[in-house]
Amino acid sequence: MNKKRLEESASYLENLQLGRDDEFDMMTWWRETVPTEPGDSCGTAACALGWLTYRFDELSLVGQKRGGWDVTFESSINYEAAERFFDITPKMVHYIFDGENYENYLSSDGVSKEQVTARMRDLVKDNG
Repeated sequence: MNKKRLEESASYLENLQLGRDDEFDMMTWWRETVPTEPGDSCGTAACALGWLTYRFDELSLVGQKRGGWDVTFESSINYEAAERFFDITPKMVHYIFDGENYENYLSSDGVSKEQVTARMRDLVKDNG
């Protein structure tokens, strides 16, 4: 597990100003338009992972159009990219980035950035 990347990710996401009440809509990776700066709201889940491409692009975690918008790391895409980038299991990736693992992901309330960052920090703490 790359604890440093998880901690840096949690800090980065915590400080984003997203609009939409600082919530992620966990139903898709990206919308039709990709956010370009804090304050834009991609409104998606992996929006959490998608925003991290702005923080870690120099480490090859990038968002790119490949039929749809995907998050890539080296030769991996989306969940697998997150597994490899953070060096965590598929179960851990889904715990953080899969909307179906959040009780309120289908509600109009969305998933808060605090919920996402708390899960990142829980993984670090629980795998001390």
